[in-house]
Amino acid sequence: MKEENAGERLPYDLRLRIGKALDEVICEDSTPEQVDQFVAVFRDFGLTISDRRSVIHHDIIKRYDDMLSAFTHSVECRPQPGTEPCHLRWMLQEMSGFPDAGKAGRWLGFVQGLLIERGLTTVQVERDFTRPYFI
Repeated sequence: MKEENAGERLPYDLRLRIGKALDEVICEDSTPEQVDQFVAVFRDFGLTISDRRSVIHHDIIKRYDDMLSAFTHSVECRPQPGTEPCHLRWMLQEMSGFPDAGKAGRWLGFVQGLLIERGLTTVQVERDFTRPYFI
């Protein structure tokens, strides 16, 4: 999958999806020029647009982030010991962009295990919640 470069026009299908998103949020029928303007504003703010999708559904990531946000509003990488709520929230944020199912699954399992160990949820509850997303 392709990430944009500053001087390169985005692929048609990605531009079409951006246009549909703009239609939902800003106006009923966005023009190609409005899509280009939107992309330019993103670039001006140092943001990139990518067609990479997470292999872990947003609902799952949000569920676990909501559980952890009760303990901290901070989201930061703290690899030592790597089990603090702020680090787990950082992991969730990072995994939302992982295209690799193996790494995303390992990180998700790590976060789930700590949430279960801390009594915030159970194996059965998470099995029931996540099963529809992985069928």
